[in-house]
Amino acid sequence: MGTKLSGNAAILRFNNDSVFLTAVTSIGNSAFKNTSSMTYARFPYVTSAGTNGGANVCIFEGCTSLNAVLFDKITSLGGSYNYLAKSGMYTVILSDSVPSTNGRWFYGKFYVLDSLVDSYKATTGWTQYGEGASRILPISQLPTDHPDCPWLGELREKGFIS
Repeated sequence: MGTKLSGNAAILRFNNDSVFLTAVTSIGNSAFKNTSSMTYARFPYVTSAGTNGGANVCIFEGCTSLNAVLFDKITSLGGSYNYLAKSGMYTVILSDSVPSTNGRWFYGKFYVLDSLVDSYKATTGWTQYGEGASRILPISQLPTDHPDCPWLGELREKGFIS
């Protein structure tokens, strides 16, 4: 997925509809840049998002309404991720291993599998910029921190949280 949705003000949720984008396994730099009305984004099939680059090529740069992003299978998350996005934006990662990253423009909290929290904190790129290790949290904390998260029911059903 290139930059076709960049600047789109009509997207409110990129959640349930994204399930049908089965061929989308990669998100390029600036794909959702300045998509100001999008509030939630879920990518069940994306394994690669963004590449190395500066603040001007962040996937969610300027997404000032974006509350949360969920990646089911991400294996590589580029360091240019969410510069100038909404303050308090959080990301949920369900991958069963730590995605590679160059970790440059990461802001907000990252909720990951409880069993992988220490691995994220020990992996180069995940803690060296921004809020450091304090931004990596166990997914079991998500319901307490974000009780309005639209994915809580599904995460409970699948056993990720209780």
